[in-house]
Amino acid sequence: MPINSSQVVLGLIFGLVLVIASLIAERFGMPAETIRMLMLGVFGVFFAGGSLLSRASSLGAYFVGERRILPWAVAGALTIVAFALIPGLADLVPSGRPTIFFVLCLALLLYGIFAAPVLARDNGLTFFDMIQTRFGSRTLAGAMAAIAALIFLLITMRFYNFAVSSVAKSTGLPLTVVIYGTITLAFLAGIWGGISSLVACTVLVVSLALTLGGTSLAVGVLKSESAWPVQSIIQILDGPALHLQEVQLDLAFLTMTLTVTGFFTFLNIDATSAGEARIRRAPVLAVLLFFAIAGFGVFPWLANAGETQNRTGMPMTLATLHAAIIPALAIAGFGIMAHASATALAQDLFFRLAAPRVTSSARLALQRLIYLGVFAMSAWSDLSITSEVRTFEPAAYFLVCAIPLPVILLSRYTRADWKAAFCAFAGAGMAGAAVYFQYIPMVIAPVTGFVAALSAGFISARLLGPAT
Repeated sequence: MPINSSQVVLGLIFGLVLVIASLIAERFGMPAETIRMLMLGVFGVFFAGGSLLSRASSLGAYFVGERRILPWAVAGALTIVAFALIPGLADLVPSGRPTIFFVLCLALLLYGIFAAPVLARDNGLTFFDMIQTRFGSRTLAGAMAAIAALIFLLITMRFYNFAVSSVAKSTGLPLTVVIYGTITLAFLAGIWGGISSLVACTVLVVSLALTLGGTSLAVGVLKSESAWPVQSIIQILDGPALHLQEVQLDLAFLTMTLTVTGFFTFLNIDATSAGEARIRRAPVLAVLLFFAIAGFGVFPWLANAGETQNRTGMPMTLATLHAAIIPALAIAGFGIMAHASATALAQDLFFRLAAPRVTSSARLALQRLIYLGVFAMSAWSDLSITSEVRTFEPAAYFLVCAIPLPVILLSRYTRADWKAAFCAFAGAGMAGAAVYFQYIPMVIAPVTGFVAALSAGFISARLLGPAT
């Protein structure tokens, strides 16, 4: 069943009771190490509890949450993914974090305006269901799914690397413990309920972050006992919104905005909402949540509890939770990407092309098996695999920019059929070949692919499409 408000409230109450108990115990001299492990356990309970409360036995619940998940819950999941994308974007956007903030926010809004309503209107479980329904080509949908599966696996490893490094820095635990703990939590978050349970877990984490931040600020300002609440308020007021003058509205900004919009389109988390108005609302809420969590003291992005306590003067209990928010977001993002990878491989590629008429139980069984395989691959691989995988990142970003959003825009044109979609696909491929053979500079490659795909699709639809 999908997450509902009462479950979130109960989860928050449970978490806040543990926080209050820990604050009292800290006042009476509980060791800092015990407090740290107790607070980290809160997030473990959230991941396991959110998954069990949102168990799914049907394809609809597993992939789109039966379309009854609230928009603010979907917004929490979108926010998680946005946060987890930051480390990868930091390597690609020269002007730094202010630009990344606006890239992610603008991409969320573009996704909500152009892509999410189209995907929901075709009533499919995934982006590739929309391709097959709208253009009538199972082969084309399968080909796009194969590309998306490779991209999702690539980005999953990025998320895994970020999750492990952030958890290690935040907790100070041995690397082996961190690796298997991260994999276990992310696995538990999605194995039982798919996207329903992953959204449930992300909602609990985001809700705790906002509740904790707002309560801590209010209490600290009223008591005026330390400087850290005031510092957090300053971070909100002097946060990314006031760094607009540092944002460079250049080709890199445009490229990354189109790329991230395409990524959200491929991922299609917003399919969990019902109704076009609600679907448009979720990305807007995600932007607000994105700024709110950033404002509630997650700067610097990664810090352990001791550093946070020394910097802000807050109690160890709150410092531990404060330092664990970003690692928890990273783990949730890792789980979401692992689920997306398994979905692309099982549902959108194998079953679509090889066995389209199998039962729902067989689909869920293979989905969960591949989901387990993604985590087994993560546990088996060396963390340094990211440096090897990075050689493929330019091609992945090119495809994410050049394919999903042009196809969405093309689907709005009534004369566009499978031939137009194929031509868009071919146009992106020819642009990619031109980039590979160095006829087009890498710096303009993604935008060139976007324009080539869009132009080829619309020209083909105009010349070859059926008359309206």
